[in-house]
Order: sequence, then C-alpha cells, then structure tokens
Amino acid sequence: MMTFDELPLVFFTTFSQIAIGAFLFLTILEARESLERNTVRFCTVVIFFFAVLSMACSTAHLGDPTGGWRALLGLGHSWLSREILGISTFCGMVVLYFLTTEKPSLHRLVGIVGSVAGLLSMLSTSLVYTLPARPAWDSPFPLLFFLLTTFAAGPALLQFLLTRKKQAVHIPLPRLISVVLIAGIIVSIAYSVTQAESLVLPTSWLVLRILIGAILPILLLAKMHVQNTAARSLFAFLLITAGELLGHQIFYASVVPFPLFH
Repeated sequence: MMTFDELPLVFFTTFSQIAIGAFLFLTILEARESLERNTVRFCTVVIFFFAVLSMACSTAHLGDPTGGWRALLGLGHSWLSREILGISTFCGMVVLYFLTTEKPSLHRLVGIVGSVAGLLSMLSTSLVYTLPARPAWDSPFPLLFFLLTTFAAGPALLQFLLTRKKQAVHIPLPRLISVVLIAGIIVSIAYSVTQAESLVLPTSWLVLRILIGAILPILLLAKMHVQNTAARSLFAFLLITAGELLGHQIFYASVVPFPLFH
C-alpha cells in the first residue's frame, strides 16, 4: 500500500520544476520571437505564483519553518542548501524579469541568470535524493525524472498561458511536450525494471500515472495543430501536472519506509 508521508516534497518538487521549465522557455521564446509585453508580464506573474507556492509547500515539511533559513549555512557541503539558494535566487530573478521588461538588455540578462539559477536548483534537488542508502535513487533516475517534469509540465503551463493571451509563437511547444512525455514513459518503465529489487512499486499506480500524465495528454496535444484553444491547453496542462504529482509521489513512496529527513 502506498504511503503519502512526503506530500509536501511532492508538491514542492513538482511546482518548482513547473515554474523553472515555464520560465526557461519563456526566456527562449522572448529571445527568438516578438512577444507582447503584457503577455510576458502575465506569464511571469503566474510563474512566480508557482515558484512561491512550491516554497510554501516545502516549509510544511520542516519541523520548525521559522528556522528554515539555517539550511543556507551548509552551502559548502550540502546539496539541500544549494537547492534552497538556487530556488530563492530563481524567485528573485522572476521578479526582476517582470520589472525589467522595458529594459531589453537587462531583461535578457535577468532571464539568463534566472534560467541558470532554476536549472541549478533542479540539479541540486536531484542530487539531494541521489543517496547510497537508497539504491534505486543512487542512479541517474532522480535527475531524469526532474528534468522530464521541467521540460514537460513547464512548457505545458506556458503553452496554456500563451494561448490564453492569444499569443502565437513559431516554436511548436505541443510537439516538444509530446516528445518529452514519450521519453517519460520510457524512463518510468526503465526505472521500474532496472531498479525492481530496490523498489516497492505498485504496478497499478505506475500504469495510472502513465495513462493520466502521458498517454491522454499526448492524444490531446496531437490535435492542437488543428485547434489550439485555451480550454484544450489548460486540460493538457492539468493532466500533465496530475501525472507529474503522481509520479513524484510514486518516486518517494516506492523507496521511503520512514521519514526522509530527521
């Protein structure tokens, strides 16, 4: 039976990676195409909301949330400290990105710094869980799972926001998202097969995660080149997010029989 003891971390990792992926692709799109200023600001506000929501979820995992700042004291040796610094820097850059839309050179620089900070935070998160004590995690799989969330759910959020603002772009985000989702199916199956001896993985949950978070969105995204509406984009994003939340839940529950941090 699957336990749900690590739900704050499930929401933190998922929402933070959504924000990072959406911001990364927003900066790429703005560098390559002419996005309306109001559209950029709208997207930035929503991305900031997800980033802050993720940090709020992470504090629910702390025994003493007011003392969470002390984690920064371990920057020299702790990937957890580097994760916190990275996501905090990312949030700051998202705010600056909103404020510098009328200063193109500075705006681009802030976008680059924010994207790098976000990706380094995501990398640090994956290294937090690359633990010899948990053989299934002592592998490339934590990084692969978090990369896939970043590059599937993040662009899916951005796709919805751009469609909501009726902002056309040339980069085929639905096609990119579909490719990442297919890769996610392959990685999930590979994880369950290669790490089987170290996992307590209920097959039914894994099948449900693949169905909700990958197969159904892929079918939906395949029709977007014909009719890409805000409702369709939102539904695709919600399905992908539900799948990623379930995937992260399976990731924790399949190997953690006791609290992760003491």
